[in-house]
Amino acid sequence: MNLRRINCNIFLLLLLFSCNNNDTNSVVKNEIDRIKCEREKKLVLKVNELKKFIMRHHEFNDSIVFMVNMNIPSNNFRFYVYDLKKDKIISRGLVAHGAGSRIQNSAELKFSNAENSNCTSLGRYVVSKSYVGKFGKSYQLIGLDSTNNNSLKRAIILHKYSSVPDYEQSYPIVLSLGCPMVSYHFFSSLESIIDHSRKKIILDIFY
Repeated sequence: MNLRRINCNIFLLLLLFSCNNNDTNSVVKNEIDRIKCEREKKLVLKVNELKKFIMRHHEFNDSIVFMVNMNIPSNNFRFYVYDLKKDKIISRGLVAHGAGSRIQNSAELKFSNAENSNCTSLGRYVVSKSYVGKFGKSYQLIGLDSTNNNSLKRAIILHKYSSVPDYEQSYPIVLSLGCPMVSYHFFSSLESIIDHSRKKIILDIFY
């Protein structure tokens, strides 16, 4: 009788653990779905804003834009090459944010347009002329908004860096001095798009 009671108690404990575990999994899944949904909404909003902006400024490429969602952790793909005609992401990669944007003991980021802040600056940029500097071939970025119009003074550029990995990982990637810094492989794909574009490409960094 006692043995049966013990077995019954063990069964109930296992059942309770299983239920709690399922509840936890459900909560985690719901949170992941919520975050994914919010990111998709933000992306759609930004795409619509860029379409309207480019319609008013015919000097920019109206087929391809670059987009960076700084609300996504740096170890996940957050640099998107977006096809405005087909309305879809055609390529994605990792990109660093500025060391000054990091907030100690927080997953949040801060942003600044100030010189020597080492922060990422939000806003729309024109991917401008290329040059060869200490990071090899790089592209000047001209800020179009009040939040990033010091980009030339700050020498904010699109460049590659050997410590930026090609694939997503479980921990944050290296920090930059405020530049959107990508891997060699991803830079090569961006380079091909930029150099073959007859019009300047817009890069939009948002949060």
